[in-house]
Amino acid sequence: MKNLLVRVLAVMLLFAVFFTTPGPVSAATNLYVLSSRASGMYYSDSGISVTFSTYPGATIVYTTNGRYPSAKIDLFGRLTINEGYRYTGALSIRGNVVLRAIALKKWTNNSPTYTFRYDVYSPTNLANSVRAKHAGFNYNDTGKYPQNLYYTAATGRKGYFSKTYAGIKAGTVNCTWYTLARVKYNLGREVLFTSEGGLNGGQWYGKIVSNSNQVKYGGSNALEDLVRANNNYPIYNIVVTFPRNGTGTAGHVMLIDAIINGKVYFSDNSQPGVFITVNSITEFKQRYQGSNGSITGVAHLK
Repeated sequence: MKNLLVRVLAVMLLFAVFFTTPGPVSAATNLYVLSSRASGMYYSDSGISVTFSTYPGATIVYTTNGRYPSAKIDLFGRLTINEGYRYTGALSIRGNVVLRAIALKKWTNNSPTYTFRYDVYSPTNLANSVRAKHAGFNYNDTGKYPQNLYYTAATGRKGYFSKTYAGIKAGTVNCTWYTLARVKYNLGREVLFTSEGGLNGGQWYGKIVSNSNQVKYGGSNALEDLVRANNNYPIYNIVVTFPRNGTGTAGHVMLIDAIINGKVYFSDNSQPGVFITVNSITEFKQRYQGSNGSITGVAHLK
């Protein structure tokens, strides 16, 4: 009888350990997952490192494919993962990645799912791609770029830009012709204007149609406004208009190939075919505004 009583007490103790409500500290635990980096966009040639932290003693399970992690810890502390991986240390992130993570702990409900989104760009790789694209442009290719380049205005009528005009110095081409040629090369389409004709360099901004494919920003700080509106993500194909062309009043227009991590990549009709890089928008403006005046406006071509 005494042995039977001992066995009953032992079984009751096991039930108390494994099947009763845990103590007040565990019961009150609210699990969480914290990331060392906020969701967002990052520039890095080598990628970024992301680490997770959680409640002491808790386990983190995460996914990198956008799916929701699924896991449990049983009464014996054994971890079973249905979807995801157990977190053991820093994660190296490249490209566009969605991380989802949960925290688990014995005797405690799993945490909510925490989502972290990272867009990691290599500025060197992006710049090399833009440079390689530009290398394929040959404005002297008479098959692709005849003397007159035609465009279609919103009215449906045709207009054209000529390659040269009287007084332009040898080796250069008209800024309007050069800009249209480069737009057609980069995007495979024309720029849509409100009407045909009467388009010297300074008139582009005013006559470019504003729509979802041609987003306009006006004023001398238009480039900065464009970058802010795009949260510093890489931006491509930006038409920039100036009110003057050196000492002339016809104005100037040019195409910026890209703005990547603050650097500006472009080509201008004064050095046709030459790919130029400057380290900032400020440096770009200093290069041109002295002779051409402050930027009238820009159009982001998508």
